Formats: sequence, structure tokens, C-alpha cells
Amino acid sequence: MKILTLKSKRIKEVLKKGKVLKSKNFMFLYLPSKEKNLRFAFIVSKKISKKAVERNRVKRILKEALRLLLKKNHILLSGQVDIVIIANKTLLKKKVMKFQMS
Repeated sequence: MKILTLKSKRIKEVLKKGKVLKSKNFMFLYLPSKEKNLRFAFIVSKKISKKAVERNRVKRILKEALRLLLKKNHILLSGQVDIVIIANKTLLKKKVMKFQMS
């Protein structure tokens, strides 16, 4: 299953007007959408790592965990929401399997 991503204009809108949910590993910002599918954006800042390789690794871990979650829970697919996920430094040390369990 392919994860639909947000464009930069919509990401800025979600960051500005969206509602926030925080956890130990990341922060979610979400905003209702007129699109019929869920759309996501992943933000990993240079505060997490100066190396692009490590930031991209965190994004891959997030995308894979999200893909597996959506594959198991088809109910989640019916939402009309745009979601921005901002990673925290704790994700850098996690692997996909450990991330799914936490």
C-alpha cells in the first residue's frame, strides 16, 4: 500500500492551523481535509541529526511502521485528514520492529 504525501503548501497550513498530539517519540499535527484519503508528511529536523543519512533513516522507519499499521487496520484508511508527523530524537536509535511494539 502506498502512503499519500502532502505538498509543502498544505504542510505549512497543517503546521499553522492543525491540532497537536504529542508522544515520547513524535508529535502529530492534524487537520481535516476535503480529500477522500489520508495524507501524511514526515518532518525530521537537523536538531535530530546533522547527517541527512540519519534523518532519512528516521523517515523510512516512520513510513514503514505507518504502512504496516495501515495494512493491519483498514478502518484507519477511511479518514479525511492530513497528518504531519514530526520526529523526536529518540527515534534515531529505534528499529522498525521495536518501533511497532512501543
